[in-house]
Amino acid sequence: MQAQGADDQPLASPLLSGPPSATAALVVTSKVTARPDLEPFCRRKKLTGSLISKQILSPIACGGEPPRALVRALGLEDSVATLRRIHQAYRGEWSESYPAPKYLPFYRFIASRLPDFRWRVRSVAGQPITHIQAPYVHYAQPSLLTLLICALHGHADVVPLLKVRYPQTRALPDSVARDLQRLLETHPFARPYEAQMTMLVRLIQRGLAGEPITLVAPVCPDYGYKKVGNRYRYTFSRLGSGVGLVASRVVKTLPALYWQLRQWGVAASVVVAAGDFEAADTQTLARLHETRASFLDKLARSQERILQAMACPARAIFVTDLADGRDWLRLVRESRTRIQASPELQAAVPAILSARRPLYRAWFGDWPTNDHGEILLRQGAEYASMAKLFAENFDTPLVIGADHRCMLPFYWTFGALPVLYLKAAY
Repeated sequence: MQAQGADDQPLASPLLSGPPSATAALVVTSKVTARPDLEPFCRRKKLTGSLISKQILSPIACGGEPPRALVRALGLEDSVATLRRIHQAYRGEWSESYPAPKYLPFYRFIASRLPDFRWRVRSVAGQPITHIQAPYVHYAQPSLLTLLICALHGHADVVPLLKVRYPQTRALPDSVARDLQRLLETHPFARPYEAQMTMLVRLIQRGLAGEPITLVAPVCPDYGYKKVGNRYRYTFSRLGSGVGLVASRVVKTLPALYWQLRQWGVAASVVVAAGDFEAADTQTLARLHETRASFLDKLARSQERILQAMACPARAIFVTDLADGRDWLRLVRESRTRIQASPELQAAVPAILSARRPLYRAWFGDWPTNDHGEILLRQGAEYASMAKLFAENFDTPLVIGADHRCMLPFYWTFGALPVLYLKAAY
C-alpha cells in the first residue's frame, strides 16, 4: 500500500475524523499554510476556523459545491451531503419583510441540539444582520461549521459561556452553570465582579452538598419617588406603607433565584430585611412628618404587603431585631471605626460618594456638599453592620442587593459575604 504524503493527510480539526470527546476547536495551525492546495483559501497566509466555515457552508447554502480540496483535507467527504440535507430540512417559513439569513436553517438545527445557542436577526438597510450567542468548544470560540459538527455528534466538550467568562464556575456541573447563566441573563442582575462570582460559586457548591442557603434581601422603606426617563428618582416627599421602589424589584426577581435553587435540590429560604434603623434619623422623620412610632408602623405594613406580593415562601424581619439585645448604634460605631481603618475602603470612598450624591441631594436637601461624606460614612457603617448580622444569624447567606451596587464594598467590611446586585434603577 502506498503511503500517504503530507499533503494528503486530513487536517487536525474537530470534524468527523474522531470521536466527539476527542475533537478540538476548529483552529488550523500555521503548518497548514505551507500546503499548496490550500493556499487559495488562506488570508494573509492563515487558514482560520471562520474562513474554513465560510468556504464550506456558503456554497452548500447557495446550492453549490464546496471546494473539493478543502473538503478532502478536512475529511468531510461524507458530511457535505448531510449538511445539505440539514439546510433543506430546516429551511422552514420566514415571515419578515426582509430576506432570511443565508444560514438560517443551520441556526435552527444547531438550536435544536445545543440549548446554549441563540440568535436574533435585525434588518439594516433591508438586509438581515444576525447576532449569535453560542457556547464555546474546548473553551475557544467556535465557527459555525464547528457548531454544526458538534450538534451532529452531541459533542461532549461544548462549554457554557459562563464557564468561559468566569473560570471559577468550571467547578460547577455544566447544567448548573447553564441555569445560572440563563438566570443572570433573563433577570436584571448586574454582571458580577470576579470576587462576587467566586463567592457565589462556593455558596452554590455548599448548597449542592446539602447546606441550606438563606436569600437575604435588605429593603428600604417606601419612600416617595418619581420616574424620570427610564429610571427612578427618590423625592422623599412621603413615607408610604406599600411595596417600595427597592422592594418591588426584589419581589419581581428574587423568587426566580429561590425556585432555581430548589430545582437544583438546594434547601433555600427567603428573608426580607427592612431597614428600620432609618427611623432613628431625626432629620428624615422631620422631612416626612413622621414620628418614630408611625415610621415603624408603616414599615411593618410594608413588610406585610411585600410578603403578599412575593411569589415564593418568605418571612419578614426588621434588621435591628437581629442584634439580639445588642446596641445597634454601638455596632454601627464599631463598623465605622473599621471602615475608617481600612485603606481599601477609604480608597473606594470618592467613587462611591460620586455615585451617591444625587440621592443625598434629594434626601437631605440643602445640606452642605462637604457633609455628604459624613452621610456616606454613616450609611456605609449601617451596611457593614447589616452584613455582620446576616453572617451571624443566617445559614449560608446570599444577600440580594437592589439599591446601588457602589455600596458593595461596605458589605465586605468584616469579611467575605456572597452578594448579588440587581442593576441600578435610580
